[in-house]
Amino acid sequence: MKFCKVILTLLITQIVTMVSAQVTVTGVVKDGEGVLPGASVVVKNTTIGVATSYNGSFELENVPIGLQIVEISFIGHEVRQIEVNGKKGQLINLGVIVLAEGAMLNEVKVDGKMDEGERKAIQMVKASARILSVVSAEGMEKLPDRNGAEALQRMPGVVMESDQGEGRYISFRGTPTDWSSALVNGDRLPVAAEEMEGRTMNFDILPTSFIEYIEYNQNLTPNIEGDAIGGSANFITKYTPEKKVLNLQAGYGWNFKAHKPLWNGSVQFGDRVGKNKRLGYIIGGSVYNRNWATDNFEVFYGNNDDQNIERLELRDYNGLRTTYGGNFKVDYRLNDVTEVYVQGFFGQLKDDEYNRKTLYDYAASVGQSIRLQNIHDIMINRVYGGEAGVHFKWGDDSKLNLRIAHYDARFGYGNVPYANDDTRNGYFVTEFEKQVEYTDYLYLDEEGNRLPYDERYNAYTRNRLLHIDSPYDDYGDDANNIQPTYNNIIGAGRPTDSLFQFKQAWTETLEHTERDPIVLAADWEHRINNKFKIYAGAKARTKEGVRKKGLETWNRSADYPDPIMMDSFDLAPIPHKEEYLREIGGYYQDDVFDFLTKDELNNFLQNNAYRLNYMPLDPRINDLYEQFVGSNFTYNEDVISGYMMGTYTPSLRWSVNFGLRLENAQVSVVADTLTTAVNDIGETDFTIDKTRMDRNYNAFLPMANVKYSINDKSNMRLSLTRSFRRPNFNELKPGAPELHYSHFHVLYGNPGLKPTYSWNTDLSYQYFFGLEGMFTATAFYKYVTDHIYTSYNTEELVPRFNVTSKTFENAPYAHVGGVELVISRKLTFLPGFLKNMKAQLNYARTFSSMKIEARPSLQALPRQSANVANFQLGYEDKKFGANVGVNYKDPYLKELSFFGVRDPETNEFINLRTNNDFDIYQGKSLTMDASVSYNFTPKLSVYAEANNLFNTPFLEYRGRKERPVRTEYYSIRALVGIKYQIF
Repeated sequence: MKFCKVILTLLITQIVTMVSAQVTVTGVVKDGEGVLPGASVVVKNTTIGVATSYNGSFELENVPIGLQIVEISFIGHEVRQIEVNGKKGQLINLGVIVLAEGAMLNEVKVDGKMDEGERKAIQMVKASARILSVVSAEGMEKLPDRNGAEALQRMPGVVMESDQGEGRYISFRGTPTDWSSALVNGDRLPVAAEEMEGRTMNFDILPTSFIEYIEYNQNLTPNIEGDAIGGSANFITKYTPEKKVLNLQAGYGWNFKAHKPLWNGSVQFGDRVGKNKRLGYIIGGSVYNRNWATDNFEVFYGNNDDQNIERLELRDYNGLRTTYGGNFKVDYRLNDVTEVYVQGFFGQLKDDEYNRKTLYDYAASVGQSIRLQNIHDIMINRVYGGEAGVHFKWGDDSKLNLRIAHYDARFGYGNVPYANDDTRNGYFVTEFEKQVEYTDYLYLDEEGNRLPYDERYNAYTRNRLLHIDSPYDDYGDDANNIQPTYNNIIGAGRPTDSLFQFKQAWTETLEHTERDPIVLAADWEHRINNKFKIYAGAKARTKEGVRKKGLETWNRSADYPDPIMMDSFDLAPIPHKEEYLREIGGYYQDDVFDFLTKDELNNFLQNNAYRLNYMPLDPRINDLYEQFVGSNFTYNEDVISGYMMGTYTPSLRWSVNFGLRLENAQVSVVADTLTTAVNDIGETDFTIDKTRMDRNYNAFLPMANVKYSINDKSNMRLSLTRSFRRPNFNELKPGAPELHYSHFHVLYGNPGLKPTYSWNTDLSYQYFFGLEGMFTATAFYKYVTDHIYTSYNTEELVPRFNVTSKTFENAPYAHVGGVELVISRKLTFLPGFLKNMKAQLNYARTFSSMKIEARPSLQALPRQSANVANFQLGYEDKKFGANVGVNYKDPYLKELSFFGVRDPETNEFINLRTNNDFDIYQGKSLTMDASVSYNFTPKLSVYAEANNLFNTPFLEYRGRKERPVRTEYYSIRALVGIKYQIF
């Protein structure tokens, strides 16, 4: 034992003596445009080297004493060689090292300001320990990408889901959206949204104006949060500059569907001041204000064993969206080894929306009618957060970063229909209705024989079918031209019955808040020698969430017996009715009615209070209470994680990153459940009980990444990692279900859900064309266990509501695999001015299968597009730039549809849907965006940009594309603007 202690003491002393005998060299690498992240800094003729960080700084440790040459290089820049002559334990600060742009390794120099960001991004990809893609602020400016989702869609294997023509959700590598994570400066953000899609980030509240870089991590290392099977997007906010900057931007444009304007503006101001330039700061803000419009029709089908049309909806949307963004950062360099900082950001989307909806109701349970819904709401979705931290060097060979952060997200409604934050404000609907008798059913007798219209009352069943689902060639409408035919019902002595009468008004109230009140993180790294470095870190995060949903209703008062007729109010046709759905022939222009004017709608409750009866959401007076009680719950989550990681670099060509991440989560969800009982006097007593669910689970996540540099321009990468997906809070929710009458189902949470885990392997080849671009080919495979999906619940049928009960289940296993190809290159081999052109192509082919109980064979994963591609073609010289971007994605399965009944004899549950004919798909998409710019001077430029040049529709269908569920058109929006860099 004594011998071992002596040997250990001597070994430690030798290591400490050896390390302390070395020299440390620090500095910041820049060029004429700013800092250069990912620049190579090496000691010539040794294996000692590092890459610069995001702010261009580096710390080169263990440099031998005596005269040495430090070589600094960056793609597209001249190599700098600096002599240093260090003494034992000395710290040498080289200050700011400026690299001149020019030829390097026989590369061709190409002028263009936008190239700078791309060169930085390429160098970051090349130097990274993991497989990633990077887009810079300059790259985002090349095409009209106004939020994080629209910027991410330009990357390989990324699928964007839109809302009203703007990017909202993102899926990576064809996996479900909730398999991916969104980080800001390394922290996962809280999520609050109208539809609770779990932990899926709604990217439309993150403007690109405050983003310096977006890292798309296609695989993970242990220092990244492990809740990301598909991948993670890390948004790096603006850095503090090394010199004074003041950038202004303003634009004005037009939405061709709304026939109204849009405009935007942004400012960024920063500097580094004080003695030795120790204090740096940057502050910025942006606003994007745009009118928008959507022409939409939707078809709702019966939840049975046929494709019977229950309802046709014709929707006209018009609105005004405003996105606000803000960012700031302040850092102070106390000395050469210590820096403190504070930074924050803010994003908000405000959507003032009018929706004029014509509903043709065929369903027997609803009654044959036509309803007109006049809708107005103001949705406000915001997120903000910030952190304070310190970076300091701990001894000669260690670094320690400490930080504390806070994040907060909220979704709610603005002041409609009342002012002053009235609790009854929400999604406001005023509904009028008239009863009709439809004459376009297919009438069948008990043997399935067709009956004429005159014998309709003898029919055993009646169906409203599309032509593709009709058993008769002469019956059924085209998918894009479903024409209702009907007779008005006129009661005896009441000819006004053929007009629309007030039925009811209501507001759906919703407030969803989710906050991470405190996030604590510590990251430590220590260099053992010039080949081996170890890392360790820990993070603790608390999360709090509240979701409250309600319904406030107004009916005609019993004291006011006369019907409230719609034609007694000021009415107006939908805006630009003559253009409504003209993309598919304009067949529905005569099927949409006039609606209340905006003033009539917004003042309806106030002006008609004397003849309305208000019914709050109280179970004693409002039987709709049960529909909403299951949507009210609170949740808490405490996560503690830690990691250990090592990087071994036996030579400049080989690098191995390996380690382990451990995460522990303690989750509690408390939900409401309504209990009813009849008392002794025949009255119904209502009790609202709190039901609580508590869970505790651990995630064990080993990871390894190997990089081999074949030469200075090519890498091979191999990785094996484990990641996971946490159950969403609504999936774990106990208590009453969420009732979705419009989709004919109720949805129960499952407190017994397990987390989803995945083993991931990636093999990638990268070749860099120097300044001209790069080529990447990657193959990946994921073996997934306990994938969470929606399933019918055999124990919880709700026949009194005539709906199917669903819940969440774990699939035993799933497989996901694919290939990704990326090529981007300057076309310098072309003659003359054509050498300034650049092309970029991203393509991903993915495959998947999973085993679920409801299907006899393996089932493809939802939300996975088999083929995703995007192509960009650009031109750029010192003065002029132009870019065109095209995105394509295959149709893909969006939602599995299950339906079953109990066998009346055996009471066994029989699954009636064993194929995909009732599943919901999202249609294929081909979109094109474009932009042009002209630089009058290096600091003053003008630009023009346009989105959705193909006027690509949003399509959803059931089973096959000829059976539409949702069709939307948005048309083109365009904008011209000016950018001025004052400093």
